[in-house]
Amino acid sequence: MKFKRNRIAIIIISLILLYVVLLASLLHVEDEASGFGNAFDAIWYLMATLTTVGYGDIAPVTPVGRFIGAILMIMSAGIMAWIIGIVISVFYGRLLPVYWMRRNRKRPWYIFNTYDSRSCGLAMSIAQKEPEAAWIFLGENKVLSDDLLEGLKHILVVDSSLDAVVKKCPGLQPCHVFILGEDGWSNINIGKNLINDAGNDFPIDVTCENDACSTDFPRKLKLLDCGDLTARSYFRRNPLRAQEKTVVLIGDGHFAAQMLEKALIINVFPPNHTVEYHVFGDWDNFRRDHSSLKEAVAVDEATKDRDCVIFEKRAWNDDNDLLARADRIIICSDDMTKNATMAAELMHYFPTRAGIYVRSETAPEGTICFGADDELLTRDLVMENGIDRTAIMLNELYRQKTGKGSTWDELSGWKRASSIASAEHLRIKVGLLIPDADTANITKDLCKKAGDKYKSLSDDEKEKCWWLEHERWCRFHYLNNWKYNEKRDNEMRLHPLLVPFEELSYEEKKLDESSWEVLEELAAALGEETL
Repeated sequence: MKFKRNRIAIIIISLILLYVVLLASLLHVEDEASGFGNAFDAIWYLMATLTTVGYGDIAPVTPVGRFIGAILMIMSAGIMAWIIGIVISVFYGRLLPVYWMRRNRKRPWYIFNTYDSRSCGLAMSIAQKEPEAAWIFLGENKVLSDDLLEGLKHILVVDSSLDAVVKKCPGLQPCHVFILGEDGWSNINIGKNLINDAGNDFPIDVTCENDACSTDFPRKLKLLDCGDLTARSYFRRNPLRAQEKTVVLIGDGHFAAQMLEKALIINVFPPNHTVEYHVFGDWDNFRRDHSSLKEAVAVDEATKDRDCVIFEKRAWNDDNDLLARADRIIICSDDMTKNATMAAELMHYFPTRAGIYVRSETAPEGTICFGADDELLTRDLVMENGIDRTAIMLNELYRQKTGKGSTWDELSGWKRASSIASAEHLRIKVGLLIPDADTANITKDLCKKAGDKYKSLSDDEKEKCWWLEHERWCRFHYLNNWKYNEKRDNEMRLHPLLVPFEELSYEEKKLDESSWEVLEELAAALGEETL
């Protein structure tokens, strides 16, 4: 910005000097008969030329004078166009937004740093519950399909910087900012600067698109990881069924890694339901990042009593037998076009009874698409994520029951992640207690029914439930590279309870009962909401 101001100043000074030289030249070559008697006459001629009025009372008559006059005419037309452009830019970039904001100051505010189909799609989803909200999109005011703007009543598209627009917002309603740029870390830096500049008095919430692993960011800054959202949404809509024991995951990259990680964290079942995950692609980095993976599940070998992950060395289309016996095939690389192509090849050449799920906007008939922007960028997932709300409820119920713990805003990033993992497994718990339940939408009545079912279990059956929760808890910690140690050390990720369930004392085993008893408590807190 400073460089731009300096450049404009240099251009203005250069033009002034050029005009002085040209006017001095006119005075030198023209005489009083042509009207150029003094400097004021030359300035009058300049103003008439610059404004394109052209009175004609003063005009050069010599060849050299007319040549200089022609130069001034051309320059004047360009300068006037430049001045008019600046005036329009200031009006639309600064004055109009201020007027528009003041006129709509009592509305809920949503600001997007982009103006495209993704930002408009998210805005439309939010507008279904807040039709009178005000919407600001930053960028060039290009023509978009009417379908993308349906339901958005109060819109301003302005080609301005995000911080310049946000600085005009204090005194208005709470402001929600969405930073959806392609560079994730740049998004975070912009978001942090906005929050720091806003201070504590200005109600601003910032959501940044980023696939960062860390969760230790300012409280008002929320990360939007589309890979994480894809995996959460997928397993909510398509939970593993009891008969599905062989899962093939084709693809690598961030989305595939999130899919496998969520699969291992969410799909923790009793010993009679073990799952084999066969993954194809380049997974070397995933294995390096999860150095304790072998503690969580069996690796590269199938066992009867543990889930296993087999990192296949061959190409996915080089194992007909595996594809034929698979119960579920998930194609989930970062490239949607590539996914659709692989799905078409799979359907054309390889017989299989497996359900085929493809991360793509379009895919061959007989497959199920997931992970498109219009599925992920919704109010429910981005702003009111059911899993996050469940985790917050569970944390608050724990505080009320024990008198210990911290509020959700006070929790560290790690403890939040741990609570979210516990919330994600609730659907599995409910499904085990009520096998015919629709766990995609957990209601108050379903929670209570599951809680009552748990209370009716025998002591041996309850202990099996405790085993399952301990297995889930251990697996989550192992996937985040925790290890066993007699003395707990959170900084070094060491914990004394990372041992087989059989080695725990009865009191330690009973600690896992709270994750099942909470079902009844959650039913009372849920009200009319669904999870």
